[in-house]
Amino acid sequence: MTVRERDARPLPPAQEAILFESRQASESRTGALTCNVQTVLEIIGFVDIAALQRAVDAVVRADPLVLSGFGYDAEGRPISFQPREATLRLRTVNLRELSSADRAVAAQRLEEHERSEEFPLGAPPLIRLLLIRIADRERRLVVTSHRILLDSWSHGEFVSALIDEFCSGLPRLGIRIRTLSKHDARPFPLDRPDRVLPARAA
Repeated sequence: MTVRERDARPLPPAQEAILFESRQASESRTGALTCNVQTVLEIIGFVDIAALQRAVDAVVRADPLVLSGFGYDAEGRPISFQPREATLRLRTVNLRELSSADRAVAAQRLEEHERSEEFPLGAPPLIRLLLIRIADRERRLVVTSHRILLDSWSHGEFVSALIDEFCSGLPRLGIRIRTLSKHDARPFPLDRPDRVLPARAA
């Protein structure tokens, strides 16, 4: 995956190692199992989807590096880059027409699919956001990322920043948000919190 971008940057050793490992894992068809990190949140109450997307946009503006992609330059050197056309969009699925039991099964399958789907590292964003509507006032927000972009710690900071930004613009409508599940990729020895996302977007 050769990349030609004017704003390409060399990778620090930790990300370079993850890039190499990700390529090997992809070739062995275990890429998503070793590289994806996921958090599933339950949101009870009224959810303004447009407001949630605005919160996503605000977090991205606060730290544009979350739209980074990764690959190799023409000389074969590992790099990160930010394509100007990359955007992070919230996707939605409505399961309300299913029976209660079928909704739970369908939601779990969607979460597993998000977790098992590989990210093309050269085609960011390397974050997926899926909002699943379970009932009129019940939704699940599935946040999945690749650990070359966000390690387990940074992934948690991203989720916190997103929820803080979303809730900051809401009136007191009694929204309740809790974590349903977390799935971390296999820990990588060099992972460390190099990057810090603000708790609140500016």
